[in-house]
Amino acid sequence: MNSHKSSPAARGPHVLDQVRATAKTYRPDGITSTCSRGSCGLALDCASVCIDCDLTALFSPQDQRPDFLIAAVEPVNSHLCWVVAEMKTGNVEPTKVHAQLQAGASALVASRIHTPNNCTFVPVVVRDRRHGRVAEREKLNRLKVAFGSAKRTILIERCESCLSDIVSDAHRRKS
Repeated sequence: MNSHKSSPAARGPHVLDQVRATAKTYRPDGITSTCSRGSCGLALDCASVCIDCDLTALFSPQDQRPDFLIAAVEPVNSHLCWVVAEMKTGNVEPTKVHAQLQAGASALVASRIHTPNNCTFVPVVVRDRRHGRVAEREKLNRLKVAFGSAKRTILIERCESCLSDIVSDAHRRKS
């Protein structure tokens, strides 16, 4: 990773200011205050920067992409946590969702946006609770998303889940 990505300034709420400033260079209206698609979303109940992947210049029009890239500060240790989220209210094609989440992780690593070596990374599918076949969940649970040298299992969360719960849970899984 680039040298700016491993700077010691990877802790505390000020790191979100750095993320926000850099994300604005890709397209200011890509930063949004809500994280939802249709009837499915995440509650942004903690300090965060949410980047709408349809509105940012991180992806070209033909690229695979997730719905959102979300930077948050872990409440336990104040480290930066990146959540790559795909919202789904209907059927899920695990291979396609994996490709979308991987595209988000790869775009973050390749960008100038702050992604220090010690940040937590969480790929997540946010699902309507009425949907989700067992076979889809099992396949998603077997797929890994690479972020630099780390590989993470795709989490499955319900629509309207709290970002703080996802970030806290990711920290526990990482420890």
